[in-house]
Amino acid sequence: MEGFPAENPDEKVVDSANGAEEKVETFEEHMAEMEKSEPEVVIDRVEEDKRYFEVFEKFRFDGHAVFTDIDGTLTDNDGNFDERAVQYIKKYREAGGIFVPVTGRARFESVKDIVEKLDLPFIIINNGAEIYDRNGNLIYKNEIPMEQVKQTFALAEEYGLIWMQNKKNPETGEEYLYSNYTETTEQEMKAVGIEDTPENEVKRIKLPLKKATSEEVMGINDLNLKIQMMSPDYKAVRAVYDKLQEQGIPCMLNMQSEQTKEFHWVEVIAGTKIGAIQWAIDNGLVGDIKTAQVVGDGGNDLSMFKELHNRDGEPIPNTYTAVANGCEEILEKAHVILKSKYDEAIRGLGKGGAMVEIFEDETKMREIQAFTDILNQLLDKKIYDQKKVLNIIEKIQKNRDNRRTPDGFGVNSVA
Repeated sequence: MEGFPAENPDEKVVDSANGAEEKVETFEEHMAEMEKSEPEVVIDRVEEDKRYFEVFEKFRFDGHAVFTDIDGTLTDNDGNFDERAVQYIKKYREAGGIFVPVTGRARFESVKDIVEKLDLPFIIINNGAEIYDRNGNLIYKNEIPMEQVKQTFALAEEYGLIWMQNKKNPETGEEYLYSNYTETTEQEMKAVGIEDTPENEVKRIKLPLKKATSEEVMGINDLNLKIQMMSPDYKAVRAVYDKLQEQGIPCMLNMQSEQTKEFHWVEVIAGTKIGAIQWAIDNGLVGDIKTAQVVGDGGNDLSMFKELHNRDGEPIPNTYTAVANGCEEILEKAHVILKSKYDEAIRGLGKGGAMVEIFEDETKMREIQAFTDILNQLLDKKIYDQKKVLNIIEKIQKNRDNRRTPDGFGVNSVA
């Protein structure tokens, strides 16, 4: 156990007992002095100290939950993990924390390696349209009605949008990512700063790409969970979004270009990330949650930046967290903006990456809280010199307040 986190170890304070200046002592140093002068007090406090030391040495995260996006936040776009992040997540879960990835990726096969690597009980995919257990069993779905599917494809054709949808033919067993893309449209999307195209999507969801017409895709008797549309012309994307809204078809804008500062995707999907999270809470997939933190970077993560409720209908404090180069809307709404940028080192990870940053900061907050608790106990028992204790508590309180999030989860590393 390390000593008190004094900002300057050589900083001097006045001991009110004799007026002399002295260095701020570490806890071990002070306990050693106490053992010489007040051994009976040390003996009386052995069990109490043991309890605090256990809190310090292995923090508990019971009642805390982290719901995080995957691509650009938990991994890079090729699904690469930083091993430090994996260890932080495992330690967090071992200490009682609840960790649930919530992704826009389609198909359980595209996230199976993540479920296995982190030993997750379940995962939310397809922007909240589906929840699968660890064995790949579908336990929740939210499908788009066929009439809305027809209206969506009609708008895509009217405004010249590129679309893609993954489906499995129950008669042949063949499964593809179907799209009306061309090599020209791929290059046009990249020219406006959007790397997320049909050709890139196949890497994420691990399906071959196949050109098709909307009529061919609608003729495949499989679930309609999501239709993604895109265009280098952001005005066309916005026009389709507005039309979908007018027709009452659930949709969201996504993929904001750093180059144009506009959204170049519009997605039609019946589910939402926050809706699936709330369903998981209501149906007992997670334990009792007292505090939550949601983490994301894109437009499809905005739905997580909303209030959650426990099974009794009471609101759960929810800290909205964004990576540093998330889309403008998510940065504006975030309580916490991480220093991590998903395009530095490994996206969302690497040195100072999102998951590492979150759990390192939370551990530091717990450390500060544990020190403050110990000092307050000592102050109550008049073991420390009062002025010295108050001086240390004041410094720790300033440190803690500087790092505290609006909802009190204790993770705050503002860029």
